[in-house]
Amino acid sequence: MFRRYFSCRTVSCFCPVFNVLWQRFQFLLFHVNASSHAGPISELPVHFTKELEDVTVPENETIKLICETSKPNVPVKWYKNGEEIVSGLHYKINGTGTQCILTVLDATEKDTNTYTCKIVSSEETTKGKLTVEGRLRCAVDVARFVGAWAFICAFL
Repeated sequence: MFRRYFSCRTVSCFCPVFNVLWQRFQFLLFHVNASSHAGPISELPVHFTKELEDVTVPENETIKLICETSKPNVPVKWYKNGEEIVSGLHYKINGTGTQCILTVLDATEKDTNTYTCKIVSSEETTKGKLTVEGRLRCAVDVARFVGAWAFICAFL
């Protein structure tokens, strides 16, 4: 019916329209059919909506590094100082919905580093620094100084 009145056999045409006050407007109409369609409409690329943050934790704590993507269940890879991390006894990689989570179990000072989460389908990355602070461990040395006792505490 549309073609019968406006005969849009080209890619586009102008159609005059009148409102209730008989003011004239022109609209540009586009005509697309199956033969002129170039292919599927591409989706917007997945990106991070929440970046990784720098975190400082005490030693022997469990820490979760969390970032979020624009779509749920997006495959990601985690890296520590540029080397890929695999899920195991010390690291757990999981996610729920749009959250991507790296869990570091019983963090030690060796875990202090820059961590990167990368979306597999793109080059999109987010980075955050994890700093693990050693706990104060005291080696108490009692010494007798001229009439007083002294306690010496040191980092081990």
